Amino acid sequence: MLKTKSSAAILRFLGIAFTSIFLFSNPCSAQTKSDLTNCYENSKTNPDVALRYCTTAIQSGSLSQENLANAYMDRGIAYYTSKDFDRAIADDDQAIRLNPKSSLAFYNRAIAYNSKKDFDRAIQDYDQSIRLDATYSPAFMARGNAYDDKGDHDRALLDYNEALRLDPNFAQAYYERGVTFKRKGDLDHAIMDFDQNIRLNPTYIDAFNARGNTYRQKSDYDRAILDYNEAIRLNPNYQFAFYNRGLTYYNKKDYDHAIQDFDQAVRLDPSDSFAFSTRGDAYDDKGDHDRAIIDYNEAIRLNPTRAVNYYDRGICYKRKGDFDRALSDFNQVIRLDPTYVAAFTYRGHVYLATNDFEHAIQDYDQVIKMNPKNTQAFFRRGLAHFCLGQYDLAQKDFAALVPLAPKDVYDPIWSYLIQTKSGVDGRSELQKNALALNSKTWPAQVMDFYLKTATAESVLSAAKNPDPVAEKTQLCEAYFYLAESALLGGNRAEAAQLFQKSLDTGTPNNVEFVVAKNELRRLKSAPGF
Repeated sequence: MLKTKSSAAILRFLGIAFTSIFLFSNPCSAQTKSDLTNCYENSKTNPDVALRYCTTAIQSGSLSQENLANAYMDRGIAYYTSKDFDRAIADDDQAIRLNPKSSLAFYNRAIAYNSKKDFDRAIQDYDQSIRLDATYSPAFMARGNAYDDKGDHDRALLDYNEALRLDPNFAQAYYERGVTFKRKGDLDHAIMDFDQNIRLNPTYIDAFNARGNTYRQKSDYDRAILDYNEAIRLNPNYQFAFYNRGLTYYNKKDYDHAIQDFDQAVRLDPSDSFAFSTRGDAYDDKGDHDRAIIDYNEAIRLNPTRAVNYYDRGICYKRKGDFDRALSDFNQVIRLDPTYVAAFTYRGHVYLATNDFEHAIQDYDQVIKMNPKNTQAFFRRGLAHFCLGQYDLAQKDFAALVPLAPKDVYDPIWSYLIQTKSGVDGRSELQKNALALNSKTWPAQVMDFYLKTATAESVLSAAKNPDPVAEKTQLCEAYFYLAESALLGGNRAEAAQLFQKSLDTGTPNNVEFVVAKNELRRLKSAPGF
């Protein structure tokens, strides 16, 4: 299942929000009336109150030019706090007009542009702020954020380094640099920076969450869980930590604990479509497809344009054998994102499972066009050609698989069947492949059977498995391959019985099941059967 929620994006958003505490305002001078004082004192904490006092002070006509600039800057902070970034910028414009040497006015306007994702204009203002005051470390850090969000991670690191040179105890700069190292894939340096942030600010929950995400990316799941635990201890309502801990349990295949954490994530934020979709993944992988579909439905209701939600639900419907609904969901994915390779792949699988081999081939053609190394597409397209009796085309697809998947045991078996059905003795090539693979695990016994070094009974015995799901799958395969041997030997009645036994395993998502159904249909429609 695809997991597309971007923890890195969430972390950087929180970083930007926290950098806003550095929006700077000056206390009023002696000449300033109480309106300006109240404007300043409420600008960050009570913006609605601040806006009223700031506006009164600005319109009073009694402020000096310096204090008028401060009043505009403070009102800009209040607008920023209210997320009215355009008005914040307009007030910073006025503050800069009145005091063009105010590094903090340029800095505040840059923060507002940054929040609007206008990173180029933000960087221009950060440049001016730094030109006017090259000792203000938050400006370097904030400019680093802008460069990082533009994708220029190396330039961002230079600014974080300078911020930390100016202030070696600047905890937030360590955090932001850690996020950038993580984005670059330098996970060890990211962890070192999160360590420093936590040393300086041991209650900063975002750093624990970010370090947990980094450990999870390194597949150190237990260490990640410890960090999420600490974040949740510090703030029991921290939704991101529950969500990310749930993902970590999911990675460990501990679906019950994952679901418990996703439950908490949903409770804390019922509008989070990611939490619903990933909880759906956990239910789906547990085999509770109906419960998974309920979560996918909610994820789609919350975010109807997110293609992966339809994709995940389509996978779930396919697992249930509800191919019509699966097809509808994969169609929707492709409408939303015509480059979604996996949707074409699985739509092809649905067409294959419903004997619509021509449409299956068209979808696999598209997959191979977008990804010429997609082994699933070559394999399944080869099967579709096989089912249509197009053995020469099938053989070409399986020949293409040899360099792409040299250790796959199934490919040589299918290649042997295709060659034999084409009238070519494929045993010598099968013998060569068997020696090269030197496999003792399933389905190597099928190769031995075709090479006449194993019996049908030994094949069926090898298909047994302590896992009942795996055993059904392998018995479906075993009966199918035995049936093909009988069919090649001219024993159509035995082949039909064995194909039916393959179908009786009830595993419609197996390719052997799909081909067995087609082979049995062709047998029963043949004259004289």
